[in-house]
Amino acid sequence: MQKSELKLMPIKQIQITEIENAWGFKASPWFKKKFQEENLDYQDFTEAEYKQCITKVEFSLKDSIEQAGKDRISKWELGWTENASEFIVNKSVSDLIPKYFGKIQIIRWNQKWIKPVNTSMEYTFFGLLLDWVFEKYITNVDSVYEFGCGTGHNLLRIRDSFPKVKLYGLDWATASQKVIDLIVKETKDSNLFSKKFDYFNPDKNYNLNKNSMVLTIASLEQTGGDFKNFVDYLVREKPNMVVHIEPIHEVLDEDNILDDLSIRYFKKRNYLDGLVSYVRNLESKGVVKIHNLQRTYVGSFYIEGYSLLVWSTV
Repeated sequence: MQKSELKLMPIKQIQITEIENAWGFKASPWFKKKFQEENLDYQDFTEAEYKQCITKVEFSLKDSIEQAGKDRISKWELGWTENASEFIVNKSVSDLIPKYFGKIQIIRWNQKWIKPVNTSMEYTFFGLLLDWVFEKYITNVDSVYEFGCGTGHNLLRIRDSFPKVKLYGLDWATASQKVIDLIVKETKDSNLFSKKFDYFNPDKNYNLNKNSMVLTIASLEQTGGDFKNFVDYLVREKPNMVVHIEPIHEVLDEDNILDDLSIRYFKKRNYLDGLVSYVRNLESKGVVKIHNLQRTYVGSFYIEGYSLLVWSTV
């Protein structure tokens, strides 16, 4: 990008009314306070920059890209081990943020690319999205299970607002349990637990507590189309609510160029495919009820990967 072009574009700020309209809610005083604490300043793209970005994604789609799947376990072990090493030294929650956040200083908002003024805006915006989801769905539950929890950074965000809820972080990578155990040791949190759990081979003997909620956040995407055993496991366990924040191509608009690029990138990486159809089929059989299916208009450079699917057993 040309720096001279960047200076020409005025600084704008995402307004809370824009978020309310995009997500379809009315912000509570609590959420407004969270919003006001963050820096959501940004710049729009020039036409030339926009075209450059399209070209960059198009080239990536033609190139060889590592696909999601069960063969990538070593990558996640390595990544979470790196986070753990930094946390041991600094004892800072910021060390638990996955390294893929902010790698490219361009994010998606409302079907366009924007350039953040704050270098951590991608994670900041993602955090606000989680705050909204948590406030809406973590109500009157005693336990929250995050499957594919990685470093546990999402669980710590829950803990900030729900201090009495039991939190369970489950992940197929052994390094994840090591990180969470370090957090427990450092914070003396007696209601935070870790467990090894593989989406591809669900432990049918692992029972969820009564009055519980299940979360998957940008993790079930790694299963491609191999998620059915996990969903069936959840159906048997009957949590109060299941919330997926994942890449869901069904809610995107193929006629929009950024959405189209996102959908094509999903397919290129072998991200989650068919979850909506599978849950809808279960609903048609009277097994589950879908409470919400929507896009959030928030994403990274390559994809809008934080769409929302919420369901429960009947």
